[in-house]
Amino acid sequence: SKRIDVLDAVTFKNLTSVEGHTEVVRGMCVSRKEELLVSVSHDRTLVTWDPQRWMMRHQCSGQPVRLDAATMHPDGSTVATFDYASRISLWDARVGRTILTVDESAPSTIGMAFSPNGRYLAAWDCFGRITVIDSNSNPLDRRPQTSSRGKDSDVFRE
Repeated sequence: SKRIDVLDAVTFKNLTSVEGHTEVVRGMCVSRKEELLVSVSHDRTLVTWDPQRWMMRHQCSGQPVRLDAATMHPDGSTVATFDYASRISLWDARVGRTILTVDESAPSTIGMAFSPNGRYLAAWDCFGRITVIDSNSNPLDRRPQTSSRGKDSDVFRE
């Protein structure tokens, strides 16, 4: 759907709906303190939302290809997205601007997550391969710090 419906967690009643995309929304994430919500879409946009008032903060359009997934850094400062061209991009969540784009993933990537302390960003694909990027290393070094096979729940154990 192009629309984001906000539902009551108990009754699943629709509380409100917001619109900001022209094509299907493919991924969403929310900051730990619930101060920011981010949505990404096949319309090649990343939208940041104020979840207290359900108002759009920023719309970042003009990406070269559709965006398929998003995850938020634990401190809420950075969003990582995965796109149809197999790139991971890091965004400044406060202003919705791209910080860095890295051709790090395989086209079969299906999910991403930051570690609880924010040091690692993991991307996993449909073949069971997990790539973990250490933020303390050079982000342009395209070699994964760790690559293994396993369940999604095995990605981070701190």
